Amino acid sequence: MAVSVVDGRSVLKPRGDLDLAAAPSMRSAGLEALHSNGPEITLDLTAVDLIDSVILGIILGLDRRCRGANGSLRLVGVHPLVQRLFALTRTEDLLDITTAGS
Repeated sequence: MAVSVVDGRSVLKPRGDLDLAAAPSMRSAGLEALHSNGPEITLDLTAVDLIDSVILGIILGLDRRCRGANGSLRLVGVHPLVQRLFALTRTEDLLDITTAGS
C-alpha cells in the first residue's frame, strides 16, 4: 500500500481486492498514519475493485478514531461496486465518500 502526505493529510492508496488477507496491513497502515501524521486521512480507493465486511469494519473504526481526534477520513475514487457495499450496509451516509469520476 502506498502511503504519502499531501497538504497535511495522510493518503493511503491500497491496490487490488481488499479482503481478510489485506486486513492486517490495512489496519496497521491506517493506525500508523493516524499516530504519525494526525487525524486527517484520505483513503484513495481508485485502484480497489472490491472490499469485504472486514475491511468495512476497519474503515468505520478508522473513521471513528479520526473524528474522535477532531479530524476526518475521506474516501476518494470509490468504484460503483464498492459504493454498492456502502449503500447495502447503510454506511454511505456515515462516511465522506467521493465516487470515481466525480
